[in-house]
Amino acid sequence: MSSTMMPDERDSYDQYEPYDEPAVADTSSEERVVLTSILAVATGAALSANDVAEGHNTKPVGVPTWLMSRLKPHHFSHRGYGAVYAAMVDLTSHGESIEQHRLLTETMGQAPGMAKTVTELCLGAVSASVVNLDWYVDKITEGYRLRRVQERVARAAQFVQTGHANQALELLHSPDPETDPQEGMGFHALRQKHRHEVANPIRTVGFPWGPLNRELNGGMRPGCMYVFAGRPGTGKTITAQATMFDLVKRGYSSLMFSLEMRDTDLLRRVYSAAGGIPMPEIMGDRLSRESMEKLREVDAVLDEAGDSFWVDSTRGLTIEEIERRARTYARRRDVKPLGAIVVDYLQKVAKTDPRISTFDHISDVSQRLYNLAGELDVPLLVLAQLNRGSEYRENSSLQLSDLRGSGQIEQDADVVIMLEREPQEDPDAEPETVVNFAIRKNRQGRCDVLVPMVFEGRYARFLPKPGSGDDRTEMAVEDRVSASWPRLRPVD
Repeated sequence: MSSTMMPDERDSYDQYEPYDEPAVADTSSEERVVLTSILAVATGAALSANDVAEGHNTKPVGVPTWLMSRLKPHHFSHRGYGAVYAAMVDLTSHGESIEQHRLLTETMGQAPGMAKTVTELCLGAVSASVVNLDWYVDKITEGYRLRRVQERVARAAQFVQTGHANQALELLHSPDPETDPQEGMGFHALRQKHRHEVANPIRTVGFPWGPLNRELNGGMRPGCMYVFAGRPGTGKTITAQATMFDLVKRGYSSLMFSLEMRDTDLLRRVYSAAGGIPMPEIMGDRLSRESMEKLREVDAVLDEAGDSFWVDSTRGLTIEEIERRARTYARRRDVKPLGAIVVDYLQKVAKTDPRISTFDHISDVSQRLYNLAGELDVPLLVLAQLNRGSEYRENSSLQLSDLRGSGQIEQDADVVIMLEREPQEDPDAEPETVVNFAIRKNRQGRCDVLVPMVFEGRYARFLPKPGSGDDRTEMAVEDRVSASWPRLRPVD
């Protein structure tokens, strides 16, 4: 009796060989480490009992952004592992957690023995440790390049066997766009790109204050990161709320991550600043008849904006969650074009791993926010705190070195604006709080320029200082673009 098994009786789990010669550049062991490490973090299996008890990093997470950009499913030598990784990336992109039953559903039928492959990976994640994946990713991508070279050599050998030497040489010497992408740009293509930019100027999104926009050559540019920094109480959040409301008036949408202030308190400040409603009234919910009318006028603007005015005040967000939520909002088609993203404030972004140092954490958050602005091609307005030592220095002028946490912030930012409160020169004069918007870094123009603003604490807003040539009611509600909005009387 023959011992040969019928095809349907074979163990299909181990039959698949992704290449004719799998011993060449087989990176399945490295691929397994990467997948189990991702699963270990996503399922919380790599956390200690103390971490779980204290609530550290127990939320499901997905594939890191940097990993998705460097490692692609087709780089895997094991087709089953590639299918699992593709499912992980897809679940992460949709904001869903990576769980065994989801992986089984997503990979069903994509390779023989997928149920066993997924089960073994999930079991391996229970005891897997979270490792530095850079080395493993490099090994996988280099293995993919070697396999591509092997394929080209095999095809060239076929040309040689059939007597086509020229075709074989051309194939071997021509660049492979998959593994050797051409970087940079030649003169002719560069000149064409320049002419296109001249004919189609880069769209800038202005701040609510004309003097500041002039110093920034029009305002905020897509893909750039703008940092507003200052001591507590100098009005950083007020700059963010004013910018958000101004964007909405001008036909854009805006997304704000308010990691410190409640969303309803932020809305109250918008009502006060845009409608000219005294802060004590709006915060105490005791509005006069006149203030109620002004509130309705601001409501008319925000009502037309709808979801184009979006605030996320979830506490303890990590940078991964901010990235995911920002991408999700940017993909929405039911809101107006995204004008800017606001993060209030950088040092409040929670650590993904409580064991890393504050310096490394702030550096990582800064770099990823900068990359997020470029990825989504929108301006990113980031608020930041300053070091405590800046308060005790005799010279009140703030410097880039005063940024708290990491010098990476000043390196990543395209523009850094520091809020400096001017001392009152004449104590007998009528009090007027002047705050200088000090431009300490500016890739778009001049540096070390002071833009004087008047802080009206009663209405939680900044207005250009008199004499600057700008209307002091510039931020008021009547400055709008939609003719369908109700005509409003001047505020103040």
